[in-house]
Amino acid sequence: MGRQKLQTHNPKTGDRVLIRMSSRLPYAGQMGVVVEINKDDVYGAILVRFTDGLQFRYTQAELLFLGLLPSQLTRPARGVA
Repeated sequence: MGRQKLQTHNPKTGDRVLIRMSSRLPYAGQMGVVVEINKDDVYGAILVRFTDGLQFRYTQAELLFLGLLPSQLTRPARGVA
């Protein structure tokens, strides 16, 4: 079986994201909402706001877009009872 190309996601304002687990990332493991995308920002192109109002910048590699979680891609469809 050959390798499959992973889907890439172009982030947009309003996307829900999950911060990857890392001791170097603020709010690792937490969910937030993309509020701004600025490709020229040297600290991170994507500004994420959390429920407590704090905002941090992340790169695209530091985020998981909730519509593309592997558990959702492999989850079998539910049968009708």
